[in-house]
Amino acid sequence: MKRFFVFVLGLLSIISCSQLVVELEGDIQGVVKDYSHGGMINNCLVTITPGGKSVTTTPAGIYEFKDLEGGDYTLTFSKAGYSEESIRVEVIPGQVSQADIMLKPLSAFSLSHTEIDFGDYETNKVIYLYNNTDSGCAYEASNIPQWLSLNSTTGTVPAGSQLALTVTVDRSRMEYGRHSQILTFSYSGNGSGSVTLAVKCEKVEISAPSVTCAASAEDVTETSFSINGAIVKTGGQQVTSYGHCWSLNPSPTVDDYKTSIGTTASLCEFTSEVTELTTGTKYYVRAYAVNSQGISYSDEVVVTTQEAYSDQWDGTVAQSFESGSGTSSKPYVITTGAQLMLMKDYPDKHFVLANNIDLNNINWKPFEFSGNLDGKGYVISNLYIKRTGDYQGLFSEANYANVRNLTISGVRIDTPESNRVGAIAGSFVGASIDNCKVIFKEGSEISGIDYVGGVAGLVMGGLSSDTFVSGCVVESQISEFVINGRDYVGGVAGYSYGGCCDGCMVNANIGGRVSVGGIVGVGNANEPALNCGFFGKISGNSKVGGIAGSSNYNAIIKACMAKIDMVVEDDWAGGICGAEARIQACYADGNISAPRYADEIGGLMGYAWTCYVELSYSTVSCSSQQYSPFCGRYGGLTDCATVFSGSSSDGNVMYNCTDITTFMREAYSKYADLWNFNNTWTWTGTVDGKEVSVSCPRLAWE
Repeated sequence: MKRFFVFVLGLLSIISCSQLVVELEGDIQGVVKDYSHGGMINNCLVTITPGGKSVTTTPAGIYEFKDLEGGDYTLTFSKAGYSEESIRVEVIPGQVSQADIMLKPLSAFSLSHTEIDFGDYETNKVIYLYNNTDSGCAYEASNIPQWLSLNSTTGTVPAGSQLALTVTVDRSRMEYGRHSQILTFSYSGNGSGSVTLAVKCEKVEISAPSVTCAASAEDVTETSFSINGAIVKTGGQQVTSYGHCWSLNPSPTVDDYKTSIGTTASLCEFTSEVTELTTGTKYYVRAYAVNSQGISYSDEVVVTTQEAYSDQWDGTVAQSFESGSGTSSKPYVITTGAQLMLMKDYPDKHFVLANNIDLNNINWKPFEFSGNLDGKGYVISNLYIKRTGDYQGLFSEANYANVRNLTISGVRIDTPESNRVGAIAGSFVGASIDNCKVIFKEGSEISGIDYVGGVAGLVMGGLSSDTFVSGCVVESQISEFVINGRDYVGGVAGYSYGGCCDGCMVNANIGGRVSVGGIVGVGNANEPALNCGFFGKISGNSKVGGIAGSSNYNAIIKACMAKIDMVVEDDWAGGICGAEARIQACYADGNISAPRYADEIGGLMGYAWTCYVELSYSTVSCSSQQYSPFCGRYGGLTDCATVFSGSSSDGNVMYNCTDITTFMREAYSKYADLWNFNNTWTWTGTVDGKEVSVSCPRLAWE
């Protein structure tokens, strides 16, 4: 009896499981009918997704899909002579979902378009004539205006096929304004009738294009978003470039970050994928379009990337790291602020970040570091330091160290009585800083006395090697002066001796007294700045420059650009360098505000005992009567170009050049590989008392 009872229980379990399987599946079935008369449609192809299976209807118009898992499916119905249709169907386990449909038959003759719009520049479009019957179909087009032509107005479309037809607009035969016309296509054969095509176009005065931007971005993540735009007018010209541009500051231009989608002759919609952004950061975005008449921008849109998860520091020091042994092959792994502070006990080891870290505006205590830190693209946010004494930053001193791929966001170093102050380190000696970023947000500032920089206060070469700062970015989301000191103040480094800034970008406002520069305050090195760019305001008393505040005669500043708004209280200021240095393949744009009789103010160089400038140009304006377009002290000037007013040229020096791009391309070969003469921007200003638009080349790296 006991064994019989066990057998019954087992049998019941099997039956129960069998029922459970059945209840997890469902069916779809339905009927396909003709919309015009209600008759059943035989041999209609029905495709289901997901799954991709297909069946055909029976002579009674019936189809069926069996044993489907529960969920949503899409059915697509295709049959020659009928319009293709799709419907969504929910499958409920244990039930049959009924999905009937009626397909609309195609007319005997149809067009691929019911309306075409040539906008204000396109001249040709192709449409298709469709014959949906089993015999030839004749057609004839009528109501064609004088400004429109077809490559064929009559003809025959073979059975069951299509015929391409080119429609052409001739704007020379129309008045300015918007035009529209409805064409009629009469057809006969196995059925007869007519269909219409609405044609629209516009003739405009040649002008810059018009572009709009979507009101908001889509798919916003921690580091990316997508955003739409539309060209609504070409301006009667080919659009040579279009896309979106963005910046941390309002009113971004193509001189900031941008996408470049291509060229077009059509009015069109487009989408830009914007990537490699900083988490939790506000960006200003505009669509743009360019033709031969100029560039146009849309209204501005503000997009804020998502905040990334960060470990929030509580001020403690960890007992151990996440993992690793501190070697190059097995570096210590850091995921918390407490582990970051533990680095002080292992200053010469190898480390990697594996998480974003929020230092929570708790007063950080800098320490010396001589090891290797790879940030892996992670962010250290809310670094706050309020202390006395010199050498202030994430690290006090980073000697013979390597720091790379690290972002510091929301930094505030309030040390107005300290020397050697920078976000990453107070000083670097014999070290390398690669691909790092410093972001200033609301409330951010770095302040000190001397040797103050966005990345480092002091950069010096070591006993056997220079210090290289490569590919670093300093950005500010606020309009305040965020890097402030007395002497030797720079966007990247306050003072560089035996060091080089290569490929660095600064978009921030900088203030100081003497030797204040957009990249370096003082650049006493063989090549203190290469391939660098500065955008922002600079304020100082003397030795103020868009790239370097001051340098020495043997130092070379090469392939750099500065867009400046500069205020100088005394003298010695230049668009690229305030005093000394050699300038090769650089340009400066913007304004220098200086006292009326300020001495040694130049568009490229302020003071220089011998002004050494090659293949460079300036579009800087200045209020000082002592201003020179090139160098404040004019002497030994070689190979320059400017757009400022004047009436003479001397060799390769052009004072009132109205096409810098052509002049430089034709006059120079040396350093020409540092320029891209096909990538230009337009300066608008006054030359010899006339308003002009001047073509200016960009550097090859821009």
